[in-house]
Amino acid sequence: MRSGLLPALLLAVLAPAALSAQGFELTPDVPRALVGDEVKLTVKVTLLPGQELLDLVPRNLIPPPAGTRVIRVDTLRSTAPLEYSGKITIAWFRVGPQPVPTFTLLYRPEPNAFPDTLVHAPVPMEIASLLPAGNPSLKDIRPLLWISGPVWLQMAFLASLVGGGFLWLWWRTRPKGGTDAFAPVPAELDPGPFVRALRALEAVEARAAASGAGVDPLYAEVAAVLRSCLLEIGALPFPGLTTPEAPVRLPEPLKAGGGAERLLRVLGDSDLVKFAAVHPDLPAARHHVEGARALLEAWRAVAERKPPAEEAA
Repeated sequence: MRSGLLPALLLAVLAPAALSAQGFELTPDVPRALVGDEVKLTVKVTLLPGQELLDLVPRNLIPPPAGTRVIRVDTLRSTAPLEYSGKITIAWFRVGPQPVPTFTLLYRPEPNAFPDTLVHAPVPMEIASLLPAGNPSLKDIRPLLWISGPVWLQMAFLASLVGGGFLWLWWRTRPKGGTDAFAPVPAELDPGPFVRALRALEAVEARAAASGAGVDPLYAEVAAVLRSCLLEIGALPFPGLTTPEAPVRLPEPLKAGGGAERLLRVLGDSDLVKFAAVHPDLPAARHHVEGARALLEAWRAVAERKPPAEEAA
């Protein structure tokens, strides 16, 4: 009688400890899946009294093997004291027995102790093909890879698209038969718009210098100053006229001395910064502003020049 009582007492003492043993388990919801299927695995973590789970998101011990993709890892939730559970979603792209990626969790074995790592036991997974067995054309399905060319080739293609669009718009809206499609510009130019444009250009330059990182916006604001000035004197019908069209609308006095070509160059540099993502340095930005200032100064000089009849009087 006594010999049978001792094992029973030992079993009663050891049973709660076995039930409350520390553990980290991964269990697939299905034992078998097809290539590319999203398989959910249930995560269950059990800790001992005094232990603390430091990680609530399982992490890969090493990168997943080829043909395996971890799609989603849920945050673990407490289901009972010292027990946590969650889901991990994985897809396999190769047939046959496949390993489940190894996940780890940080935990503290006891108060004030250094963190340690929980690692689950290896979990096998059987992946079946989508085609009937024995098909000679069956191959592993691999994830798609993004293949891109050199960066300079992409930039050149983008610049060619922008340039082609400008050329097409200029061809569609060019004057036909030698006549101007817009109202003529007055023969006598008022120097006031050019003086105001020069002041606006100084303000733009001051804002860019104060910001310390205003090189790219500076190009757009310089183009806006020139367009507003030409709009005020009647050379442009609206500020949104394309870069190739704007120099064509200049009055003849402003075209003199290469004015049309200089305007095209200044607006074209602004378009490269805006559309082609070109990022010039500070010396290039200063040179750009000086070019716009010199162009406005030349136009102001033309506007301030008195007609011959007025000078003779």
